[in-house]
Amino acid sequence: MVLPTDGMDPTRRIWARVVAYFLDGIIDVVILLVLISVLDLDVEQTVGVVVPQDVGDNAPQWIALALFYLAWWVVSRVWLVGAYGWTPGKLALGLRVVRWEGRPPGPGWAALRGLVFTIGSSCLGSLYALVAFGFVLGTKAHRAPHDYAAGTYVIDAFYLGRLLVPAASGGVVAGPPSVTREEAMAYAEEHHLPLAYVPPRKAKRDGNPVYDKTLGAYVVWNAREEQWLALDPASQTWRPLS
Repeated sequence: MVLPTDGMDPTRRIWARVVAYFLDGIIDVVILLVLISVLDLDVEQTVGVVVPQDVGDNAPQWIALALFYLAWWVVSRVWLVGAYGWTPGKLALGLRVVRWEGRPPGPGWAALRGLVFTIGSSCLGSLYALVAFGFVLGTKAHRAPHDYAAGTYVIDAFYLGRLLVPAASGGVVAGPPSVTREEAMAYAEEHHLPLAYVPPRKAKRDGNPVYDKTLGAYVVWNAREEQWLALDPASQTWRPLS
C-alpha cells in the first residue's frame, strides 16, 4: 500500500529549533534565578554557572529550590511535551514534538526524551548541545540523540496530526491525517457506519480475555467461531463483535 503524501518534509525547521532551544534555556535560567531570589539563597554566578554558598546553613531552602525546579522540569519537559508536543520555546517558534503518527508522544516517551537530554547535558555540558545539533543537521529526519531514544520527531506545527511517512531519501514526508482507534470507532458510531471490531493492542488470539477501555467490557477471541466476543455485564454472557 502506498500512502498519499504532499512531498514536504515537516522536520526541516532546523534553525527554528535552534532558536527554540535557546529560548527554552533562557526561560529555565530566569525561573531558576527567580526561585533563588524568592528563597533568598546565597549564590555565586561565574561564567553562567550558579555555585551555591553556605549550603549547610540553608539546606531546606536548597531542597525547596531543587523540588520547585524539578516540578518545572516535569511540567515543561514531560506534561507539556507529552500532552501537547511543545515547550514554551517550541510553541513560540511553531514547532511540535511528535512520534511517527504525528501526535504528541505522551508523558512516558516525553519523560524519556527529556531524561536523555538532561543526562547528556549533565555529562557533557554544552558539548552535548553541539552533538545534538550535529545530529539534527546530519540525519535525514533531523533527529537529535534524545529523539532517537524516544522515537520522536520535531516538526512544523502545521503538520501536527499527520502521519510521518518514510521517504525514499531516508527522511520523512507528511502523509495523511492519523486516526486513532477510538476516533475511528466514535466516527463510525456517530455516522452509523459498519466497522469491523479492532481489538486493543494487548489483546491476543489465545483465548485469554482482556479489558477493552473503549467498550468498557472484557473481550476474548473465539477460535472456533473465528470472531471477537465481548462480555455483557448484565447477562454475563459473551456476545459477538465481528
